[in-house]
Amino acid sequence: MTQPPTNNSLVSIRMPKSLFLALQKLADENHYLDVSEQVRSIVREKWQEAKEPQAYQIKKLRKEIAEALKNKQEAQAQHQLIQELERIKEGLVSGK
Repeated sequence: MTQPPTNNSLVSIRMPKSLFLALQKLADENHYLDVSEQVRSIVREKWQEAKEPQAYQIKKLRKEIAEALKNKQEAQAQHQLIQELERIKEGLVSGK
């Protein structure tokens, strides 16, 4: 049986080129330095999900709610900005 590592370990995996390219694109989108960081992130997330499914689900729901609130607040701010700009435009047009 293999002994558990005492520190970091190097793991090598084979994958299709298309999967590597998809991971590379995802790593760029998530601002990771390279594909290995993206793979570690995916493995860590799946490990946490398998380790404590209920805690993972709660964390995921909290993240989704926070994102929804952020998007709603941004939409409201944009709407208010548009209204303010329309008022300024009307003031400039009627002032001439």
